[in-house]
Amino acid sequence: MIYQFAFHSNVPARPAASQMFDLYHRIQDGQKLSREEKDRVADGLYGLFGQSNATYKQGGWSAPFAQVLPCFWVQFTYGSIEQYFAPDKVSLRQALTSRGGLGIVRIVQIPE
Repeated sequence: MIYQFAFHSNVPARPAASQMFDLYHRIQDGQKLSREEKDRVADGLYGLFGQSNATYKQGGWSAPFAQVLPCFWVQFTYGSIEQYFAPDKVSLRQALTSRGGLGIVRIVQIPE
């Protein structure tokens, strides 16, 4: 559910048209995404200019992708394990690598 998180006069009454918000609705409806769209979601959340968490925010509106995407644990070279939400392992690895995460040892999907 996309919700408003900022309440002031500059925030529009409805979220602006956005590819990420459209992809959120498509995932929520159970539609299949292409490889390019999966990569766009993961890059928007965790890529070089991503927000480093599973909630995408734009223009005072927020889309919690953690509610609609599978959970992955990523083990890094020096033993740290972090939780991410992404469409699949391939898109997650690509997004983290673009951000400089070259020390990925293993990615494991957590069953629901």
